Amino acid sequence: MAERSLMLVLHDVAPETWPDYRPFLQEVDALGDVPVSWLVVPDFHRRNRLEDHPEFCCMLEGRLARGDELVLHGCYHADEAPPPRSPRDWFMRRIFTHEGEFYSLDEAESARRLQQGIELFARLQWPLHGFVAPAWLLG
Repeated sequence: MAERSLMLVLHDVAPETWPDYRPFLQEVDALGDVPVSWLVVPDFHRRNRLEDHPEFCCMLEGRLARGDELVLHGCYHADEAPPPRSPRDWFMRRIFTHEGEFYSLDEAESARRLQQGIELFARLQWPLHGFVAPAWLLG
C-alpha cells in the first residue's frame, strides 16, 4: 500500500489575509508535519506592502525554518489594466476573476513585475521556490 501524504498550498498570503489563515494553520499544524507552500503577494492590492510588516515576515521565516516553501504570487494580485474590450476578455477579467494581475500584461511589464518580486525575496534573504500567477492567468 502506498504511503499517504499531504501537502497544503495557501494562496494570496499577505499581512491582511493572515488573520483568516492563522486559525486554520494552527489546526493543520496540530495534525503533524504537513508541508506548506505559501503563495506570497508582496503588496496585496497595493495597500499592504510585505516589507512594512516585519512581524509577518518573521512568521514566514519561521515557516521556512520548518521546511515550508515560499512562492511568488504576483506583485499586487489585482487586475489594473484598462477595461476589457472583447467578450472573452470581459469573461476572463470580470466573471472568472478580477484579480488576474498578469492576464493583460505584456511581456515587458510581466518581466518587470517578476524581477521586482525576485528582488524582494533576495532583499529578505528568502529562497524563491517558484512563481504562480494570480488566478493562474498569464497573458
